[in-house]
Amino acid sequence: MKQLLLVLFLIFLITPAFASKPTTSEDGENKRCRSENCLPESNPEESFMGHKKRMQHQVNQNTDDEPLQAVNKLGKLLFYANSGYLYSKANHWEQALSCYETAVSGDKKLELPRKVYLEAGYAYAVHNKLVRALVCFGIAFDKDPLREVDPSYYVIAGDLSFEIGLWEGAYHFYKIAINDERSDDNLLTMEVYRKAAYAAKLIFKIEAANKYYTLAHKKFSLNVGSN
Repeated sequence: MKQLLLVLFLIFLITPAFASKPTTSEDGENKRCRSENCLPESNPEESFMGHKKRMQHQVNQNTDDEPLQAVNKLGKLLFYANSGYLYSKANHWEQALSCYETAVSGDKKLELPRKVYLEAGYAYAVHNKLVRALVCFGIAFDKDPLREVDPSYYVIAGDLSFEIGLWEGAYHFYKIAINDERSDDNLLTMEVYRKAAYAAKLIFKIEAANKYYTLAHKKFSLNVGSN
């Protein structure tokens, strides 16, 4: 995975730089928000303004205390990330991407939570910025050694890799999703197996390619039979 992330970074370096513009139950969602500093979803505009007011004093402090400055900088980045989250929930994707870009481009030490990078990656994908989306997903996956990230994100990463011809990456991400016991039939469609097989074939993983083509054919047969 480290090697794959390095490849993505090298690709990213030759693309334009980041712009510098300023799921579960309710209890589970509240727990996630407390742990990852998310904002409530009920009223995006009110939440955004309230959050901005609460954060204003923290992020604008002037101090010679270097550790506190670092905390304040991370707080600013979290503010933009949380603002991006709010905008995305309101389907304002252009504003969401602008906020996420500001957050991730300022995170030189990769201190932001993995969820921020997952959300930023999705925002980039919505805007068809495939390489930047993959970079963000790669960082998020490296922050997830226990593979707790929902397998749907690996399918998205596989699709993005497939779209730009990163066959090894596509195979790698699809394989993780396929092998994840949480993946269901709604996620592992015939198209996922077909793409996984095609990517595997191109990197000479013939056994895997045959396996995935067989699974794709079974999916096709089931679909035909149900109709």
